[in-house]
Amino acid sequence: MVAMSASRWVWALAILSVSVGHTTVRAEPVDPDTLVVPEPKASPKRIAADEINQLLRTELSILEGVQELDMNMARRTAELERLDVQEKTVETDLLEMTERFDALSDKLDDARRSIRGRLRAMSQLKRIEPYQLLFASSDHVSFLRRQRGVRTLLDGDRQRVLDYRTQLAQWSESRDDLIRRRNNLRRTRETIAGLVEQLRTDREEKALLLEAVRSRAAFHAKLNQEMKGVNRELRDKVLMLRDPKRRGLRMHQMEGKLWPPIRKGQIIGRFGIRKNSRFGTKTIHRGIEMIPPASAKSDRTRIRNIYWGYVSYVGWLKGLGKTVIVDHTRGYMTLYAHLSETSVKEGAKVATGDTIGAMGDTGSLYGPRLYMELRKDGRAIDPEPWFKW
Repeated sequence: MVAMSASRWVWALAILSVSVGHTTVRAEPVDPDTLVVPEPKASPKRIAADEINQLLRTELSILEGVQELDMNMARRTAELERLDVQEKTVETDLLEMTERFDALSDKLDDARRSIRGRLRAMSQLKRIEPYQLLFASSDHVSFLRRQRGVRTLLDGDRQRVLDYRTQLAQWSESRDDLIRRRNNLRRTRETIAGLVEQLRTDREEKALLLEAVRSRAAFHAKLNQEMKGVNRELRDKVLMLRDPKRRGLRMHQMEGKLWPPIRKGQIIGRFGIRKNSRFGTKTIHRGIEMIPPASAKSDRTRIRNIYWGYVSYVGWLKGLGKTVIVDHTRGYMTLYAHLSETSVKEGAKVATGDTIGAMGDTGSLYGPRLYMELRKDGRAIDPEPWFKW
């Protein structure tokens, strides 16, 4: 392989951090000189409609199915970001190495033409007998001079042959290395294409599931039953996360004085009992759902912490997706769910207005939105009266 200095290292991705639950995935730097991309494995063909219908089986969970889809999409999106940078790095490196290989090939062709002529000369020189040099010389000194000249020519030609063989070995090694680099680019692109197809199926599957919950009674009924279990699990978790050692804050004095978590946000789902207009069922909603105002121009909606507190939980929760729970002490806790990303770590102290994440649709079957709860001693209370609008 063509010799490469340390300065030729290309750091394709210094750090790519993607939160998946409590795990932070950091991409390793890419060195094109040693990179070997494996052949992508063929993924089994998935039919979104069939996958959705399987979730009606008793032993399966709609909410767990949604969470698995969301986590897969987060993982695949992160992998696509990494591979996109890798593709650009490998492509740039391949162009450079192709130019080097072409220059080496030209140099080898020149050496081949030169050595071809010298081989004929060597053959002729080797056929010269000592007596021929002697008869061609006027004296002994002239004979020795001619003999040394012939030997010098032969030694030089032998060295040219050895140099040519070294160049040929380098060329052969460089050719194999170039093939490896070309395969890396091809395999990277094939892997990207496979991930894009899997992401497309994931999104199609989630869209079909969303439609099924809205329009099919069996899905609607099963989801409502599962959500009752989610509330029990969440209540227990919030109680477990309380830390009585934390210094007491004044959350109990803040009703009607807090800004909502989305600036000028619009409430699209209120706390309390809601009746489904299609199926006539009634469900208890223990939080509110918010979206940004129609005038919002940014694709990324920042979620603000409503009051001072301590981050008790950052991760995935069934039915809620990426979630942040903040302990405001004295039994008060707020929960922010369906986030696309989180900006805080467990144990951190957060101030009023600090960004804790961005609105998304993880865990949601109704599209992008923020789901927020306020709990006192584990019991959900209506957060709307706590805000000033």
